[in-house]
Amino acid sequence: MDELSIRRITDKLEPQAIRSTVIRAGLYLAAFELLRAEVVDKVKAFFVMGFDQRGYTYSPEYATKVLALDRNIYNASCKWLVTVEAMTTEQATELQEIRVHRNLIAHELPKLLMDPSTHLNPWLLERCRFYIGLLGRLWGGIEADTNPDFAGAAIDYEAIKSGTSLLMDYIWEIVEGAPPNQGMEPTR
Repeated sequence: MDELSIRRITDKLEPQAIRSTVIRAGLYLAAFELLRAEVVDKVKAFFVMGFDQRGYTYSPEYATKVLALDRNIYNASCKWLVTVEAMTTEQATELQEIRVHRNLIAHELPKLLMDPSTHLNPWLLERCRFYIGLLGRLWGGIEADTNPDFAGAAIDYEAIKSGTSLLMDYIWEIVEGAPPNQGMEPTR
């Protein structure tokens, strides 16, 4: 092993670098769960028909128009968002990249902490933030359009901020304020 490789490993294992990587990894995982809720949970909620003793009831179209698109519910929900033109195919592909990176963080954290060639991708965290805002505006716009309390109101759809989007903005501020380290290098 050459001197540069040893230095990169030593830097990656510094206590502050480990601390920073763990904090950022946790924030990325939290951000993904917020995004997953906007994609999966809100798409499912779109098909709510009512409520009975077992809980919510859903339109049969949820199974035929969403779940039939893919075996994985996240992928199926992304595809449905494309079919209703809420996002582009390219954006749905980015959502898949975000999920793949989340899986790396969740399932290979020791590698992320120790391997100098494995890094968190801050660009994908920023894209989580973008999509949470995009989907928050989508769902907020649907709510405004279907809620009689907003009938006749002038609505600035681009200014809609969901609670999830506000929380993501807060997480983003934390990440931006976290100490820099070798564990987070952008790939784009």
